[in-house]
Amino acid sequence: MKLDIAGVARQDGASAEFAFSEQMPPFTFGGLDYAFAAPVRFEGKIVNQHDFLEMTGRLQTVLQLHCARCLSPFEYPLDVEFEEEFARTEDPDHPDRRVFEGDVLLVDPLVEEYVLSEIPLEQLCTPACKGLCPVCGMNLNEGDCSCQAENADRHPFSVLKSLLNEDEEV
Repeated sequence: MKLDIAGVARQDGASAEFAFSEQMPPFTFGGLDYAFAAPVRFEGKIVNQHDFLEMTGRLQTVLQLHCARCLSPFEYPLDVEFEEEFARTEDPDHPDRRVFEGDVLLVDPLVEEYVLSEIPLEQLCTPACKGLCPVCGMNLNEGDCSCQAENADRHPFSVLKSLLNEDEEV
């Protein structure tokens, strides 16, 4: 996605509002793939503050993620408010300002950065997700399997269960 800033970048005090929606391609970060289940809505305002451009706005989309416990795909809505500053040259006094060239800002890197900053570290379809059976791989959200009952006594730590007396305090 590209944002034309020609009119704003050339005149101090100039401002412009923008709003566009576009389906973005999936991207990979840290070995994980992130896909967009809905178009990315990017809207806001950009203002020329003499020696830098100030952009404020909102990003809205829906991501297609996979649950960390049961591996099922699920949709995760995002609604992010943002504020960015852009300058034509690097300024050591303002290290957070992004450098731009020409009359167009590339928005894709911003979208990816905002997405990565907003998704949870552990991506779960629901907070109560039961995950997969470690023996047969059945999704325990869809029902119970007989593996857990059959293998309960074969677990290497099952002998510790006999140390606990339910009537005594630990």
